[in-house]
Amino acid sequence: MEWKILLQKNWLEDRLVWALNIIYELQFEKEEEGEWERDAVFEWFTGISYRFIRNWSAGNRLIFKAAYEIDITFSCKLEDFWAEQTRHKT
Repeated sequence: MEWKILLQKNWLEDRLVWALNIIYELQFEKEEEGEWERDAVFEWFTGISYRFIRNWSAGNRLIFKAAYEIDITFSCKLEDFWAEQTRHKT
């Protein structure tokens, strides 16, 4: 089971966008002895991007799992197509 909260705020005529994703996931796995093992995962992601010309934007994202990760993204959005390149730093 998975629960998500997605928040987004746009500024400057949608050129500047902030987003927050909160995810809580329950995982159930049956062990060999017939017992059920339950794991819970809590994650959140936040980021901000700026559209510098039509269909092109760049931004940063912060990912929280067990440790913090920071990555840099570069993306392009066309009518029926979306491409994103991400560089991860840990």
